[in-house]
Amino acid sequence: VDLESKMKSSLKWLQLEFVSENGTVNTSEPLKAYRTLNAKKVPFSSLPSIDRQKCRRCGGEKISYHRTVEWCKMNGDAGGQETSTCKTCGLHMTGSWSDD
Repeated sequence: VDLESKMKSSLKWLQLEFVSENGTVNTSEPLKAYRTLNAKKVPFSSLPSIDRQKCRRCGGEKISYHRTVEWCKMNGDAGGQETSTCKTCGLHMTGSWSDD
């Protein structure tokens, strides 16, 4: 059983990170490589508004990302909407962007 998936589903955490006394844990290593292991919830507010490279729900890296321009000022500042969809679990997110 994948410990990360089991913890995410049972605790209802969107994102978690394993840590040990030496820092972040490499999840590809066996658990017996660590004397102490903790899981910490990654707060939603510390994540970007939408996912561009890695899904916050499932960790999948197949993300469809689109950015549209809805307004532009005379000085070149612009803004609009951005959307991302995880092709693994289907998480769909929308947000706004602005470069002014």
